[in-house]
Amino acid sequence: MWVENFKNFWYSWNIHIFILLSLFSQIILVLFASFRQRSRNIILGLFLWSIYLMADWIAIYAIGLISNGQSDPSKGNKNILAFWVSFLLLHLGGPDSITSFSLEDNQLWIRHLFRLIAKLFAAAYILFQTFPNNNIWFPTILVLLVGAIKYAERLTAMYLANLKRFESTTLPKPNPGHDYEESVAKYSQTRSVKVVEQTQITVVENLEHSYKDRSLDDSKKPEDMDMEILITAYFLFQDFKGLLVGFILNPSDQKSSRNFFLHISSADVSFRLMEYELSLMYQLLHTKVSVVFTGIGLLVRFISVCCMIVAFISYHYLVDKNRLENSELILGYVLVSGAIFVDIISGIKLCFSDWLLMYIYLKSWKKYIPVLADRMSPEPHKSWSAYLSNKMNSIRDRILQGRRWSRSVSQYNMITLCLKLNRLEKWPFSDRVISKLDKDHIFWYFTSVEKKIEELQCLIFRELKEKSLDPSDAMKACSHRGDWALLRSKSYVKLQWSINEFHHAESLILWHLATELCYQDNDHTDTGKIICKNISDYMFYLLVKKPELLAPVLGNMWQIVFQDTLEEAKRFFSKHFVKDHQKACKKLSNVKPKYRPAEVKGNSSKSVLFDACRLANQLQSLGENRWDLMSRVWVELLCYSASNCQAIVHAQQLRQGGELLTFTWLLMNHLGVGSQFHEQQIKK
Repeated sequence: MWVENFKNFWYSWNIHIFILLSLFSQIILVLFASFRQRSRNIILGLFLWSIYLMADWIAIYAIGLISNGQSDPSKGNKNILAFWVSFLLLHLGGPDSITSFSLEDNQLWIRHLFRLIAKLFAAAYILFQTFPNNNIWFPTILVLLVGAIKYAERLTAMYLANLKRFESTTLPKPNPGHDYEESVAKYSQTRSVKVVEQTQITVVENLEHSYKDRSLDDSKKPEDMDMEILITAYFLFQDFKGLLVGFILNPSDQKSSRNFFLHISSADVSFRLMEYELSLMYQLLHTKVSVVFTGIGLLVRFISVCCMIVAFISYHYLVDKNRLENSELILGYVLVSGAIFVDIISGIKLCFSDWLLMYIYLKSWKKYIPVLADRMSPEPHKSWSAYLSNKMNSIRDRILQGRRWSRSVSQYNMITLCLKLNRLEKWPFSDRVISKLDKDHIFWYFTSVEKKIEELQCLIFRELKEKSLDPSDAMKACSHRGDWALLRSKSYVKLQWSINEFHHAESLILWHLATELCYQDNDHTDTGKIICKNISDYMFYLLVKKPELLAPVLGNMWQIVFQDTLEEAKRFFSKHFVKDHQKACKKLSNVKPKYRPAEVKGNSSKSVLFDACRLANQLQSLGENRWDLMSRVWVELLCYSASNCQAIVHAQQLRQGGELLTFTWLLMNHLGVGSQFHEQQIKK
């Protein structure tokens, strides 16, 4: 009996349910989609991903239900069904805060173009069937128009953000040079005048719209400093966005950027600069800013909001309340109110967007309101555009606490993983479950997050800044993976085997285990010790959880090395009945290998566990000075991985809270030690 009741209920209310679900998904996306830019939370990422995928599917399915149910009076009034369809097209346009979930989605803009055409025809056909007895045709057409505009905005944003189109926008203007025939004629006449190349012509730059003459000192007010950082980041972004598609950078831009960053004394300022810069990149790739923040875009947005308000008013006065069920009438009001609510939230977010602040600051609007463009504000020596952008940025930073990325690094520890796996494998049927599933993804909850990374940022900035001082060292910096740091110490002969005799992945695991053993060696805690621990666990996290970031330098043996080392460590801890992390590290530290493992065990196993014990013993013999050496080795390993990672893979991390590896890569390019700069110098 209950089955029949449920079937009847579903048949009568399925359209209502799907329409409400579609509206609910839009509200969730407009409220929470931007959080993924500054959060590493896996649950949030999965939740937003599922909502993003379901939102389009729900709207399309609901349009199909309405199209099939128009001939059935039990499904509802035809006029109100046509009104609902126009909102489903509006929902397919999506909110401003998310046009694509990943970079791959932008490549599918042609699919969305055909979807727009198909759904627009479907909505028009459903509306056409209601004539001539449709008394709410006017608000329906208005909403349908807004829906088409929203979908066209999304489609255009995806088209502009797809890599082929984005690559074309980063190209410099075509430069054919001087006319060859005229140059030959002049040369023949004079015989002493060289043909002047276009690149030698001196160009007077507008330094107001450039980062090259700006100063980022701490003497400014906090709100002025924040805005100055945003302005500088915007101009840096304009010069360096070609990095995303692998372009070799202009030598003059490289030199200007290098000189600019060398004059920055604070690591916090440099990382905030890159934080703003990468935030601009994220918004360009995954939101509608490239469409909205133009003169036409803002005008169209204003027209859309006005149309929604007029649609609400006309629906209220034109709808025949006596011919509709209460649920149909209320749902109509809910849809219009929901659409206006989404527009209000989107408008508030747009008002505090970095792109709007720059739009105001650059006076892109002065041709529309010339009277206010250069008028002085309440603050002396400051125009209204600068004053307004400063205040809006200050309000935004108070709300978001100045965060544009997660400002954290994930931590993953091999010894902790071994002990937890040993404990887990004692459970009934655990061996069957583990054998069927991927260990690296089952135990994602073993990952921790370190949020105090200020000292780590200072170390990275200091080391890279030191390397960039000498151009010859800068050219070599991206090719070192710890050996240069060892070479500058007295321990090179003793420790060089740990780098030179192993591949990059093997060295990472080897140094990760040795760092953990040294970290647990005593209770004394200093900054260098904590930094080494953080980088070590972070690099191991990248190796195990995000190998695509390290893929170009991993080789094809790293998984074998990882699994062999993991199994040997598990066996060692089980053999000695070790369950505590600190005791496990102490037990390994007490191992004093007399011979290299490969000499006594052969090459059948690729485990580096006891090589790590040997390295830890050698590092412990250096005393407390070892942490300075180890931190420099780890920074080189980090920089080597960052510079060899593909630019597009770095860009993919922006939607997941960002990665310190990406910031390191961008800083290396700003300081002239990146791989693009290195390749350019080689070609010379």
